[in-house]
Amino acid sequence: MKYTASEIKNISSATDNARATVTDFCTEAIDEARERLKLVNSIANLTSILDARQLAIAADARAGIRHIHAAILDVHAYHDKPTASMSGRFDEALKEIGEMKEKVEKLYRWLDSLYSHD
Repeated sequence: MKYTASEIKNISSATDNARATVTDFCTEAIDEARERLKLVNSIANLTSILDARQLAIAADARAGIRHIHAAILDVHAYHDKPTASMSGRFDEALKEIGEMKEKVEKLYRWLDSLYSHD
């Protein structure tokens, strides 16, 4: 990603392009999470046959979405103070990535149950 969570946490609204930087960060996080969800969806929709390799790919994609969600949550918590000028800037990204996280968790549980069913 172009910006780290640490960089975004330390950004000041006094910075010339702070809002654009935060928008870029959120857009990039959403796009990355969306790509990972598409990957798990493609496995679930038989783009490839489920095997140990595909399950590992799905697990990696799920972990990536969890990581992105945790980073956005951390940045959101840092900036979501009544006096913070960036308050509310991360709400939409947090909501959208949270929804993707729920979807990928359900899909992965389903794939895992298919793979491990005896």
